[in-house]
Amino acid sequence: MTHSDILKCEYYINENLNYCKHQGQYNNYSFSLSTMLKKLISPLQKILVQRGYCPGCTSSLKKAQKREQKNQKIEVVICKCGRAYVHDKELDTYRRALDSEV
Repeated sequence: MTHSDILKCEYYINENLNYCKHQGQYNNYSFSLSTMLKKLISPLQKILVQRGYCPGCTSSLKKAQKREQKNQKIEVVICKCGRAYVHDKELDTYRRALDSEV
């Protein structure tokens, strides 16, 4: 994608937002745009976590700081960007940690 293509996309989005503002549909359009972006990004983030990378800074979770283990099957891992993950040792998978687990 070239710089001119990006500018065309930005122009198209701005024109549609202005049209929606005048029609009174701006809030619905911005909500659907944010929902669409979340639906695009969330599968990519899940793939990164499954492969052992932090979706925030893309650093390897195997190199991250490990906390005390409450259970021998799982351990809490803190990434360099501050996000907390739970590593399941039996399955060798990661997931985001809940507040109660941190």
